[in-house]
Amino acid sequence: MATVSCQLSPQISCHAWSADRLHLAICPDNNEIHIYRKSALGHWQRIHALTEHDQLVSGLDWSAQGNQLVSCSHDRNSYVFSWQDQALKPEMVITRLSKAATCVRWSPDEQKFAIGSAAKAICICYYEQESHWWASKLIRRQHDSSILAVSWHPNSILLATASSDSKCRVFSTVLPVDAEQNVSGITSRFGDCLLQIDSLSSWCHAVAWSPSGCQLAFASHGSTLQCVAGIHAVTLMCSKAVSQDVVTSASGPVRHHLQQQLRHQCLQLRQLPFKVVAFLAENLLIAGGFDGEMYLFQSQNYEWRLSQTIQGKLLLLPLTAHML
Repeated sequence: MATVSCQLSPQISCHAWSADRLHLAICPDNNEIHIYRKSALGHWQRIHALTEHDQLVSGLDWSAQGNQLVSCSHDRNSYVFSWQDQALKPEMVITRLSKAATCVRWSPDEQKFAIGSAAKAICICYYEQESHWWASKLIRRQHDSSILAVSWHPNSILLATASSDSKCRVFSTVLPVDAEQNVSGITSRFGDCLLQIDSLSSWCHAVAWSPSGCQLAFASHGSTLQCVAGIHAVTLMCSKAVSQDVVTSASGPVRHHLQQQLRHQCLQLRQLPFKVVAFLAENLLIAGGFDGEMYLFQSQNYEWRLSQTIQGKLLLLPLTAHML
């Protein structure tokens, strides 16, 4: 299979694929968003340049079902772009952030999206049908530094965050838009921190849930890849919020109020730190970072190990929407 290479910009700060892979949104390291469409000959042609933001665009994500593009920027603003008359029309989001937005992700059910920020806050955004705008609720006073990455659990209620305060956390984001889901018996409230994992005194760059939501992986600046297995979503949502004085579990840096023991593994790697991690399957995980290579990890009985290095090879596996 021939591989066609096309350089769209000398620098790209963030990007997002459409679900059908026929459109690509990139930020060429400025305040613009460029939209490319794949032609019949396989070439990428720029069809739109979106200039709503005033500062660097720091996050992009394209919804799979509704085909909506969400953006966030260092100007603290966010927009949701929808296709109308073959053009992307923006809707501004009321974020109420006091500092730069750093990352953004749609929830799997596409009823809301999460924005990380340098204001030590997470912005959970949802559409208000009565007011016809994108509103938000903030999760404050839970982080000690900037949020660098967010990842949604498959149930669209639990949200994992990776922060430069050296911790990975899991929050409850129950909102009225979640009423269609069976959330009876859940005792956690919006913004409750249900799980906290220490990354051993180094920034957390990336975080990802497994397809089943039973495993959580995150990468830190100390060249570590940590995985927590045995997470039961309903049990977690019915547990108490984590505070700084809770009893730490036997696995060491994992804080929770669950009765069962979670499996926690920390891989100390020789490679440079990873900037992105994503699950390809329950036992397959791919990661890449500062050394410009992609690495494939495999697990057996929840014991992860480095399987192979992918050096410019075409990986014939179903990649997730957030990977390039």
